[in-house]
Amino acid sequence: MTTSVTSLTLSGGWIGDGYDVFAAVPLLHLSDNFGADETGLGDIVVRVGRSNLYHTTEGLTLGASVSIKLPAADESKNLGSGETDIGGFVNLRKQWSSFDTTMGAGYLVVGDPAGTDYNNVTFLSIGIAKQLPRGGMFASLDGRSAVITGTDAPRELGFGGYYVVNAQHAFSISAFMGLSGGSADYGLNLGWLRRF
Repeated sequence: MTTSVTSLTLSGGWIGDGYDVFAAVPLLHLSDNFGADETGLGDIVVRVGRSNLYHTTEGLTLGASVSIKLPAADESKNLGSGETDIGGFVNLRKQWSSFDTTMGAGYLVVGDPAGTDYNNVTFLSIGIAKQLPRGGMFASLDGRSAVITGTDAPRELGFGGYYVVNAQHAFSISAFMGLSGGSADYGLNLGWLRRF
């Protein structure tokens, strides 16, 4: 079966002195080669984090965040599970002379719909980023455990960049390639950032 998912996501947040709050509201379109053709609101994700939980003079920074997925999607259209997920994440960043490296880990407690027993999910990632005069570029390798027993664990290679137009506006582009049967074959993301 071939499934295609297109998402238009409205996201926003607040960035303070080491703290940030973020929310994402997606509009989804799902289709497959068996005739499914569904459009609707996806599940809403809210995240609260602290980017500089610990910092050293050698350029090592530890950040942490918690997230909650609110079941706003219609599960009868397969646009969401209809349940709440709660997760915690940590991120370690090292600043070198000309680039940054990152390592991340997380754990997500997945809500189970009636009659279904999903696995909780463990996340691991490594990445590298390069700052440029008007933006930056990055690459990452991400993996997570399978939410359904007996299926392949997702593995993805991602890369992208962003361009800062001015103090209020920036554009981003990123893509990923699935490295296992548990991941989508590929994906593309386009973004626009407006600071207030």
